[in-house]
Amino acid sequence: MVVNYRPKKDDPYRTRLTVGGDRVNYPRDCGTPTVDLLTVKLLLNSVVSTLNAKCMMIDIKDYYLNTPMSRYEYMRLKLNDLPADFVKHYDLATKVTGDGYVYVEIRRGIYGLPQSRLLVQKLLKKRLNKEGCRQSELTPGF
Repeated sequence: MVVNYRPKKDDPYRTRLTVGGDRVNYPRDCGTPTVDLLTVKLLLNSVVSTLNAKCMMIDIKDYYLNTPMSRYEYMRLKLNDLPADFVKHYDLATKVTGDGYVYVEIRRGIYGLPQSRLLVQKLLKKRLNKEGCRQSELTPGF
């Protein structure tokens, strides 16, 4: 569990559940293609040096949340670490094991999964291909 206090936000108290990525045994390569720094510099230089050029960049940092997974992951949570109202709402007291843990099946992307980037890459490629966009065969991630 990660708890943040951000006083300048609308919701200053933020709690989120993360998976310990160092403890997930994902059997396949989960690397994703990315462009190198030189390619980014060339693109930005082209934009600023072209008269009336327009460029749009989008940050998709939360895009991987809730991404469908074909291979589920599992984790356990100590019941004592969960908020009482959360335990009551989901009736977790009846699902706790003898050693005090609740086991969770993860079916969609969540913070900390090592394969999250790969899942997003495939989903983004599929969605952009429908709109006629294609990834460069010569420059990975471009």
